[in-house]
Amino acid sequence: MRDDLESARMKYKPDSVRFLFIGLAPPASQDDRFFYNESVSAHDHLFLETMKVLYPQDYSDPKTVRSKKREFLEKFRKDGCYLIDVSDVPLGSSQSISQLRQSLPCLMEKVESLVSRGTEIILISVPVFDLCYDHLRSQGYSVINESPIEFPAQGHQRAFRQKLQALLEKHGWRSGAAASLAPPAPQVAANRYEWGRLNNLQLGRYAEYYTKMEFTLSGFDVYSSEVDDRGIDFVIRKDAGRYYDVQVKSVRGLNYIFFHKDRFSLRDNMLAAVVRFETGEPPKLYVIPSTAWRRPDRLLVSRDYEGKKSKPEWGIDLSKRNLPLLDRFSFDRVVHEL
Repeated sequence: MRDDLESARMKYKPDSVRFLFIGLAPPASQDDRFFYNESVSAHDHLFLETMKVLYPQDYSDPKTVRSKKREFLEKFRKDGCYLIDVSDVPLGSSQSISQLRQSLPCLMEKVESLVSRGTEIILISVPVFDLCYDHLRSQGYSVINESPIEFPAQGHQRAFRQKLQALLEKHGWRSGAAASLAPPAPQVAANRYEWGRLNNLQLGRYAEYYTKMEFTLSGFDVYSSEVDDRGIDFVIRKDAGRYYDVQVKSVRGLNYIFFHKDRFSLRDNMLAAVVRFETGEPPKLYVIPSTAWRRPDRLLVSRDYEGKKSKPEWGIDLSKRNLPLLDRFSFDRVVHEL
């Protein structure tokens, strides 16, 4: 049973995971309602409701969508989406959260093998959120739902769709966006700050250009890095002899950001520029001197991951609780001190 489920799942594993969904467990052995089972005759709520959110233009009715499940799963794969479960085996009706915790080490190994610290993770169902949210965030992973998304059954289908749709739009969901580098079609002024129209690569480029212009308008000379072999996006100069290396990161809403320690050294002339994008609002630019990580706190963290594959990193743990700590690094406050 377990091997069959894993084979069905692996068939639709993306080359690069853009959104990692984590569910609770596969269905009971006598049930065919596994998300990656290509032939499901009834129910299949998680698959149906997820497809309804991701591909509304292709969704007609449950019976038709079930008959085209292979096509939808292939779209899901091509868009960089992947679903794994906390438990590899079906759960008994009496299994508790404390018993599920035994699956966490195996889950963390799977997550580490699939994604980077910047990959966006979505936790499906209240038990999965309660079990995994704090643990994944403490390890530097980017869990993007800060509250539970109910499993889409027993009357929770509408709430599931509403929460998942709002979350994905906030984080730039667009079918095919992972593979498309073409700029979005021009929009009217009212949609100027609809950042979901940009894929991650486009948003990163926008953030770098935006940061360069802000430094230029503040009287700095800006020099582009011809070869980004040291993690430096560009160099700024205020006056003779005062140079700063700048590394830019873009982030949608609240998320975890990191800089590998071997490419971001703590020195007086190294800066981290962070551009936050919130739907409907202009970009917010922050400049963090690398030396600020010499005294880590809730916001600025140091993670070495001893004994693990992940490289040591300096991190920024953006959350509702930590966001006020970022204000001291707003561009207007810091730029005058450089």
